[in-house]
Amino acid sequence: MNEAITQSRRGYKKIVNLTTSDFYLAYWEYLRRHHPHILMEKPSSKSFKSNWFIMRGAHFPKRVLIHHKMRQRVVELGFSGRTQSELLAIKADWPFGIVPLQKGKRAVLSINVPEMETGKGLAGQELSLEAVFAAVDKLIPYAHLFEATSAAPPGIE
Repeated sequence: MNEAITQSRRGYKKIVNLTTSDFYLAYWEYLRRHHPHILMEKPSSKSFKSNWFIMRGAHFPKRVLIHHKMRQRVVELGFSGRTQSELLAIKADWPFGIVPLQKGKRAVLSINVPEMETGKGLAGQELSLEAVFAAVDKLIPYAHLFEATSAAPPGIE
């Protein structure tokens, strides 16, 4: 018990996992090579439990990001400080596969994607990865939903 308290006081210490770190780097390199319009920072070293990728499109508004959450098997376009009700007020009938949700203090448009695993490496999972990036491409046009001066993305009218 005392050891747990002492460890808690020291704070989090990341234990780098080379397999996971290599997967993140391969993901980033694949993205840059095949989908350069989707932006992602070059990943740093990662721990075993890392499974969340953060991306954006060019010219995205502040506080709007795309998240690929591998364990949850979703890609989400997140709007910080917004609500699901606001998304539904803009459009009640979203295209098939896009689900508006509330995630904490963020409204998201969510799309289910296939399972991927960092432990398997990227090779052999390219079809799943392409499904992820297809979901990202489906969400990118909605990034400017809350900008008063922007034109509505295709299909929002």
